[in-house]
Amino acid sequence: MKKRENIFIRFDNFILKLVNKNMNNRFFDQFFTRFTNLAGGLSITVFIFACYFFSTSEFSKTFAIHMLASQMLTQAAAHTIKFLVKRLRPYEVLEWLNTFDIIMRDYSFPSGHTASAFSIALVGARFFPAFTIGFYIYAGLIGISRLYLAVHFPTDILVGALVGTLMTLISLASFGPWLVGLILY
Repeated sequence: MKKRENIFIRFDNFILKLVNKNMNNRFFDQFFTRFTNLAGGLSITVFIFACYFFSTSEFSKTFAIHMLASQMLTQAAAHTIKFLVKRLRPYEVLEWLNTFDIIMRDYSFPSGHTASAFSIALVGARFFPAFTIGFYIYAGLIGISRLYLAVHFPTDILVGALVGTLMTLISLASFGPWLVGLILY
């Protein structure tokens, strides 16, 4: 008798096949291998420090500090969950994936890149509301890139988006304003 997979495994496999196998083409190979780095630690750190140190306006400095505060809380939460759950990455358990020779040293659940991207989107939308749609398109494409590159399951992406959003809401309400007061005043 064949063992039935639970609904989450079926969902993950269906979406992964849709994005990683069915969307596969040379343009996306090039695009997503580069675009995904826009939510990596180095890119975000450079962006935050550039916003802070190359700006003379209090508004831009406040934005950068809120971005830093939200990223700190988001990554602390995401990495704590990764350590507790210890979910292997898709390329480690599924043989049928298109892989891109990306080797990650941490666990899969939740997606830290997606958490960071949704954190950026929320802070960006709060400070620059005219660009809200653009910020969330960026965040969504980061999530899709993680699936396309076979480094995350769809449920990792969904929970990463949730973690980034929740931690950023907490940061904007408490930690961010405290940090702004500490650094600017």
